[in-house]
Amino acid sequence: ITDGSWHDPSIWNPAGVPLSEDTVIIDHDIIVAGSHVDFAADWLIVNSSASIVSDTIFSLHGNLRNYGLIDVQHLANGDGDSTLVYGTVSGLYFSAGNPVNMNYGNITSDTLSAGANFDNFGLIDVNILTAGGPNFTNHAGAAIVVSGLCTFSTVMENQAGATMDLADLVTNGNSTNEGDIACSNWTHGSGTAGGTNGKYCIGMCFINNATISGTIDVCDATPGGFCDVQMGTIAGTVTTCATSSCISNVGLDDYES
Repeated sequence: ITDGSWHDPSIWNPAGVPLSEDTVIIDHDIIVAGSHVDFAADWLIVNSSASIVSDTIFSLHGNLRNYGLIDVQHLANGDGDSTLVYGTVSGLYFSAGNPVNMNYGNITSDTLSAGANFDNFGLIDVNILTAGGPNFTNHAGAAIVVSGLCTFSTVMENQAGATMDLADLVTNGNSTNEGDIACSNWTHGSGTAGGTNGKYCIGMCFINNATISGTIDVCDATPGGFCDVQMGTIAGTVTTCATSSCISNVGLDDYES
């Protein structure tokens, strides 16, 4: 009912810090300082004019719908059905562990860990992205920027019109690329990387230990380099720099050099 500390019972209606409520609605600016927040709720709803700012761990066992700002050191969300981001999530670490996780806004945490199904319709701009859930989809018009390591351990889809701009990409599962993926280094460790119209632009190291198929285009800006290793299978239908070269879009390391 007013701005203040999460731990102050007087700012809540009914009075008392949320522990296990059906729905918790944030309409103000809430500060969490010093102590770990760990609670269960059917829904935690942060409205567009509201915020939660924390310098510690904020654990939600339930569903999250964020229209405002959540800027916490470590946001852990699980044990519910869905995590829906329409506003901004920032901070050091965001762990999205509900069965359904969707981003329509901006995730700018240092690290994003997607432990379940994840759909990106907005912007993800992080240092580290780890996707270990059953499916990760970057939808048409969405963008992912990763300045460090990006790892997809299971099924990944980058749709037509979607972009990924990555430093180090590791794929250890089946992936479908119909959009544009630019990276400094790509290690394809296992599974099949395929698609029909997508493009991979690799600035430096290209290591393939698995299968690349379909009619995707794989363009290595520095072919035959000391860190280019081909121990897998590349189908004859895969093209090499057929649509355009990678000179103008070869990954974050090259932009920053």
